[in-house]
Amino acid sequence: MIKLRLRIGGGDFELNAQTIASFADKAPGFTVAGDLYVSADIKELPEGLIVAGSLNLQGTSIKVLPQRLTVGRTLYLRGTGIKTVPPEVLVGGSVDLRGLDFFLPEGFTVGGSIDLTGAPTASLPTGLCVGGSLHLNGSGITVLPQGLKVGGSLYLRDTAISVLPDALCLGGSLDLSGTRVTTLPRGLNLGGNLYIEDLEIESLPADMVVAGFIYRGAGSVRLTE
Repeated sequence: MIKLRLRIGGGDFELNAQTIASFADKAPGFTVAGDLYVSADIKELPEGLIVAGSLNLQGTSIKVLPQRLTVGRTLYLRGTGIKTVPPEVLVGGSVDLRGLDFFLPEGFTVGGSIDLTGAPTASLPTGLCVGGSLHLNGSGITVLPQGLKVGGSLYLRDTAISVLPDALCLGGSLDLSGTRVTTLPRGLNLGGNLYIEDLEIESLPADMVVAGFIYRGAGSVRLTE
């Protein structure tokens, strides 16, 4: 017997079903008002599942996310065998993909952050829109896509990134320490700090805007100084 363990509000609720398929037939578009924690023996989730809170799939044997999945808060996929997100999946919060070899669909949008720290993923889709921060430290990323939009900070420390797109605009900070970047792009606009410790950057673009500090390894300075 398969079990789904749901936590709604402050309490836990146990839901049993013969198979996940029969469960989906009985409750299409099933909605969870709180967070959904899935037990390790579950192999698939019903199509049209709506989780108002967070969906935690860590440690499960689920390989594919259901069509028309909606998650209001964080989607935890770390430690799963899931490789991609269907285009129609909606995530209002963040996505935890740490260490996963993951493929994001073109034009994917997430309201919170995306964490691909330590992931072997080498590329990101065109038009990726991240409402929060994009964590790529120690990942296999080698190039940033055109049309990338990040509302928070962009963390690229210890990656093979060598070139940044022109007119890159971030609501937060940009961490380039440990990358191969030698030239900063025109029109760079940061709402936070710029971290370029130990990089061989000889000059800064005249039109660059950094609201916070610039950290170059031997202290920090403001762009206006």
